[in-house]
Amino acid sequence: MTATSDRRSVAVAYHLMQLCDSALPVGGFSFSCALESAVAQGLLRSVHDIEQYVRVVVRQSLLSDGVAALHAMRSADSIAELCRADRALMARKASVEMRTMSVRMGRKLAELGSELLPCRDIDEWLSCVVQHRAEGSYAVSQGLIFSLCGASECDLFAAVGYGTASMVLGAALRLARVTHRDTQKMLFSLSLFVDSLYDQARMLGLEQMHGFAPEMDILSSLHERGIQRMFMS
Repeated sequence: MTATSDRRSVAVAYHLMQLCDSALPVGGFSFSCALESAVAQGLLRSVHDIEQYVRVVVRQSLLSDGVAALHAMRSADSIAELCRADRALMARKASVEMRTMSVRMGRKLAELGSELLPCRDIDEWLSCVVQHRAEGSYAVSQGLIFSLCGASECDLFAAVGYGTASMVLGAALRLARVTHRDTQKMLFSLSLFVDSLYDQARMLGLEQMHGFAPEMDILSSLHERGIQRMFMS
């Protein structure tokens, strides 16, 4: 390995750590993926219950958002394909709050990306979002920006899974009887679960995206009608 390639690999790893940091200003801390409703309904009574809930959320995300993100990475130079992935993904989000989460975080990430990586591809994508020619889903913004950073498909897929899990577990710390050690153990063990889904997800086309979890959709709808809320979803 040459010194140049070694420096590049360090830079890519550095960018990945930044993009997966909970401090990234895209608003992920404002959402719980309906965990708040699940806790309020008394469905999550133990650490085990929370871990199972997170697995369902992560699986749903990876087989829908994860597929869209991979497609966006592969088609980063085609605004038409980015928009197609965006439409396909948003059509599969039944909950208003889940759609709101995706587009708010997606636009913020695109705006941040245009400052960090100013180039034609990201500027054209952000323009589509601003002009309402695309919803601007978070997964598609992720796919585009990770591609521009030189990340691999595995890197991107892991980031989608990690981001979803850390978002839900961050909410769990504020809503349920769970400790920081508990959540770290869950994050660590989820790595094999995310890895096990990669071979399946990477072979799916946009029309094959799925994430059947009706209970989550019901919990999201209950949250939309709620009065006392700590999270937006």
